[in-house]
Amino acid sequence: MSADLRQLAAQQQAGRVAATARPEVVAELLVGACLHRAFLVRFAGEAVTPDHIGSFAADLVSALEPALAP
Repeated sequence: MSADLRQLAAQQQAGRVAATARPEVVAELLVGACLHRAFLVRFAGEAVTPDHIGSFAADLVSALEPALAP
């Protein structure tokens, strides 16, 4: 079990993630979205900055948060 999957499962057991959420699917959505974004940024030749990465991560989590709320 990967670290991200263990973390999501632990948050679910602690009641901070919806009991109906499937940690393995959520982990795949997060990793897949990050890989896709990295590909698009590199493909377009854009510069990657810590601010760029931070804002993308925050937007991604904000989009998933309603589905994960207990």
